[in-house]
Amino acid sequence: SAAGSTSRDECLVCAGAGLLNARRSVIVLGSGNTARYLSQASGIEKTLVRLTVAMAGHLICRNEETRSALIQAGAKQGDVSIMPGFLGVESESSRSVPGVVETFLDRHEPVLGATASIDLEYGIPMMLTLVERLRTEYPCVGLILMGPTRDVVQERYGSLPEQILVTGPLPHGAVIGTMQRLRMFLRPT
Repeated sequence: SAAGSTSRDECLVCAGAGLLNARRSVIVLGSGNTARYLSQASGIEKTLVRLTVAMAGHLICRNEETRSALIQAGAKQGDVSIMPGFLGVESESSRSVPGVVETFLDRHEPVLGATASIDLEYGIPMMLTLVERLRTEYPCVGLILMGPTRDVVQERYGSLPEQILVTGPLPHGAVIGTMQRLRMFLRPT
């Protein structure tokens, strides 16, 4: 596939760059399609994969199926490690939701949320428009913006309706706890 060959080429370049710097590169293969791609590789693709595997210092993949496919492609067993893509989050007790967020959650439904900055790429204007449009069908809709302060958001984008809670910076556990309570997490970037 095009995506597979792009990833293959990127891995080859990274492995080669490591050798040019007199080091061996660590290459992380996070795609769930890696094993299938490697099993279907033929001709020049298979040669490029073998070259990449030989030049790499270490390969990290997500599961045993991919590890086996890398070994079949020529990697040494000791040069391939499995590391899950998700390593978990802190314990339940460290995920407290701030009182102001709890109150907001009790008064609004559905509640959407985002971690944001006032920079345009975080899409605050898009989220504000979304909430305004949703209010016709969901009069109690709410939006929680974690990160910036209300004053900074209002200074940049104008006054905010009561459906918008801007929390300012929150501790990591509070962000995770809040995210778990949202109906939908928005990522307009």
